[in-house]
Amino acid sequence: VDGIVFVADSMEVRREKNMLSLRDLNNNLKELGLNIFKTPLVFQYNKRDLATEGIPILDVATMEEDLNSELKVPSFTASALKGENVIPTVKKAISKTIVGIRDKLL
Repeated sequence: VDGIVFVADSMEVRREKNMLSLRDLNNNLKELGLNIFKTPLVFQYNKRDLATEGIPILDVATMEEDLNSELKVPSFTASALKGENVIPTVKKAISKTIVGIRDKLL
């Protein structure tokens, strides 16, 4: 694993599953001998557009507290369906990954 984009679902009903998925990611990285704090990581808080349809979504502050309070990595709100903030997320993930690979090689 050289870099990760963790896509979290912004729907309120997915809050617990997001946290469980992040815990699973951490455990899987440990099994590979990797540290989540040293692996290039970016969060994408997806499905932000659902709020306009009346679907309850988590506020960004809650998602940051749940998922990113310790890691403190870049995060982006997004709508994959509409393409909003997908490219900036990928660009940040690529740049962090390139830096991470460079640092491993030096």
